Amino acid sequence: MFSLLALLLLITLVRKYRLELKYALLWIGLSVLFIVLAICPYLSFLIAYLLGIKTPSNAIYLLGIISLLMITFSMTISLSRMSNSIKDLTQELGLLRKKVEDNEK
Repeated sequence: MFSLLALLLLITLVRKYRLELKYALLWIGLSVLFIVLAICPYLSFLIAYLLGIKTPSNAIYLLGIISLLMITFSMTISLSRMSNSIKDLTQELGLLRKKVEDNEK
């Protein structure tokens, strides 16, 4: 139920342009995965068996932790790109201000 509500919230946020699709894709994928696992609980047993884990709940926790790490890594890359862009824009603004000051003199 929670995954379905999260999916609907994400879709609403993307439709209202409050959240960019590229940031929401991982969350949407995670919500869809948990909805599928809720509908077909046998898949959690299969995943646990394939990973060599005794209980399906531990396999689900492992998948959740891995998913959150992927999202964190993705956000770190995005933050790093934004930080570099801000630094470049700040330097460019400083150079433009210097040119304007030189032209005014």
